Amino acid sequence: METLNVLAVMHEQSKWTVTTDYLTASHSASGRMITDTDRMSFVYLLEAGDEYCYLHFDHKDWGALSLVSKEPAPVFVTNGEFTIELTHFFEELTSLLYSIEGNENYGHRFVEEVEKTFQQFYAQQN
Repeated sequence: METLNVLAVMHEQSKWTVTTDYLTASHSASGRMITDTDRMSFVYLLEAGDEYCYLHFDHKDWGALSLVSKEPAPVFVTNGEFTIELTHFFEELTSLLYSIEGNENYGHRFVEEVEKTFQQFYAQQN
């Protein structure tokens, strides 16, 4: 399985752009997001043929994800050569945030950090 790391997340002209150092024409959006609680990461799944490739939004990227959760707009990933729209990004992120809140199945540390980082998201929902 390939793992891609986020280098930057920027909001520009009604869209979010995620920069990574590696992306190919064979990658496509899956429309799905999961978590990697051991790595303290939200993971967008990219498809690469019959396999998945993991685009990790590690703890250092959560501030940017918090902004995405408050300002929904299309999200794209690029390496400068190839660009892919990450379909259903906002819906998947918010679904995970609802699932994580108060749910110790994700692990105490992960839940605590998510609730702290995304506290404005949770406040808007109540």
